[in-house]
Amino acid sequence: IMNKQYMIQQGGVSKATKTLNLSEDIFAGMDFMLRGEGRKIRHCEYFYLTKGRDLGFSAVMGFFSKLASGTGEQILTRQMFRLSQILHLPEALSFYYAHAGYYVTQAFISLSIPVVVSTWLIVLAADCEGSFRSFMNCPKASAGEAMASTLSAWCSWVLVFFLSAQALPLFTQVWMEMGLKTAVARLIKQWLTCSWCFFIFQAKLVGYYVIHEIRYGGASYIGTGRGLPTTRSPFIGKMSEDGSRLATVGGLYLDYAMLTYYDAVKLLFASCMVYLLGGIAGGFTWTFIGLTIFSWLYAPFLFNPYQFSRRYFREDLRCWWAFFFRNGSAQWVEWFDRTQLQQRRGFRHSVWDIKAFLAYFRLAVWVAVLDAKFGLFQVVFASQAMGRTMQALALAPPCGLALSLCLLFSCIEGLCSACMQGRRRRAGKGGAARASTSARSLGGGPVEQPPEEMMGSVASEASVAPASEGTAPQRRCGIPLVLVAALLMAAQALEALAPLHKLHVRQWHKTFVAGLMLKFLLLRLVIFLAEGVLRCRIFKCLGVLGRPLEVFVHANRIARDVFISAFIFWSLSIGVVVNTLNEGLCPRCNLHQLLVYRARPLRPDLA
Repeated sequence: IMNKQYMIQQGGVSKATKTLNLSEDIFAGMDFMLRGEGRKIRHCEYFYLTKGRDLGFSAVMGFFSKLASGTGEQILTRQMFRLSQILHLPEALSFYYAHAGYYVTQAFISLSIPVVVSTWLIVLAADCEGSFRSFMNCPKASAGEAMASTLSAWCSWVLVFFLSAQALPLFTQVWMEMGLKTAVARLIKQWLTCSWCFFIFQAKLVGYYVIHEIRYGGASYIGTGRGLPTTRSPFIGKMSEDGSRLATVGGLYLDYAMLTYYDAVKLLFASCMVYLLGGIAGGFTWTFIGLTIFSWLYAPFLFNPYQFSRRYFREDLRCWWAFFFRNGSAQWVEWFDRTQLQQRRGFRHSVWDIKAFLAYFRLAVWVAVLDAKFGLFQVVFASQAMGRTMQALALAPPCGLALSLCLLFSCIEGLCSACMQGRRRRAGKGGAARASTSARSLGGGPVEQPPEEMMGSVASEASVAPASEGTAPQRRCGIPLVLVAALLMAAQALEALAPLHKLHVRQWHKTFVAGLMLKFLLLRLVIFLAEGVLRCRIFKCLGVLGRPLEVFVHANRIARDVFISAFIFWSLSIGVVVNTLNEGLCPRCNLHQLLVYRARPLRPDLA
């Protein structure tokens, strides 16, 4: 409870910037403490009474994203800096762990598994080749054994006590208030209803927003709403009543794609590479990695009411197809440009940050590993060694052929646009002449020609009339973007595999995988830099010259979204099959709704 009148007399509580001071109550408390003179804030605990909200998964995540964004802005303020200097150690630790520390810890926890897997992959790829250990001066223990020994010490049964300690405060409070039996039953119920999946996803989301605010800023208020938690969120959007177009765009995939799905698929890919390279570890290590991947991919769908209903699944399939493949993928382009290509302050602020530094560091490690392996390959196979050209191509990003195709596609698109504009002009002149002739034949005078501005507006309205019935933007003429993406993926795969083919033939599989990872990182870096160029204000001045780069970015990103969304969607079909069997065998007790509501729910046709 804040005494507003007293605060006003002591300097006020208002702030000038709505973005920086998003958490106004936190800033009021920090400013009050900074005014000194022995001011203290007394914290009192009150009993809860008629204050709880029955919120769904998306509402809860929206609330935590707002808190995490506000905390990211707090870390950069002078109030946080000054309080950290003047507070004593016990008070400073309480201030840290109650405010920024919690959110920063969530960011580190969400980064821990990807860092472990990427380090594991680097160590395995840098190990000696199995049949050529005598040429490489290898240690007795292999890299797989060394990593297994390290991971078995980190990921063991001792972590069970850590997980139990995380639930101990709530367990103790419920025990004191309601008894031991209720506390044990509640703890078991939480584990059986996948509470671990919820909190793993929440840690990833909180960490993303904290780091994003420190990097870019721009925090804003997020309304959590008061919607019922029984409302189902779609996968991509909702179709119109006649089923001809996508009426609304927005769903679970679009909400969390950039937050968790992309990183989850990259972690899954890296884990598969580790397994192929002979990575061995205990069951606890793979369990933790698997739980992280599963939570990042499927948590929003697992807690979505009626997610696995068959009729909703068919509607989601139609929406997915309309979003990516209809109208030249114009709706995907509009969503991508609006959400992931927000305009920054310039190229330096869009690209040169800590993420770029870490990317260059990882790239340098992989280049060093591959360069050392190439030197050994030249020694072992002196007669059939890779030439300088092939070695340079193996260390180059696989985007030369793709950029050439993008230039070709842009020229074809420009020619198609010029032809269509010429036809429209000729059609407009022919229509005006026919209208004048028909007016004279009916006995009227010559029809007055409307001004060119009016003709242009009428033509533009006529050209967008079919699409104006919905919210879909207009597509560009030329080759469909999905087809361009397929051709670019094939070209990039060919350019990546061709220089490394000789390594695979000679059974240097670890060097081959290292080369593939280097190609993948180089391609990601090139796309990241290209996105930075597209975010710059100066990109609009390039006009037609920047179109090949835009096609390159859009084609690669839509290929990523199509693959990830299809992987998630069709893996969810397993749940649809199980749910259909559940409804046929036991219609009065739906297991998925029992997991969501923790109670016996209604049937979908009665909800």
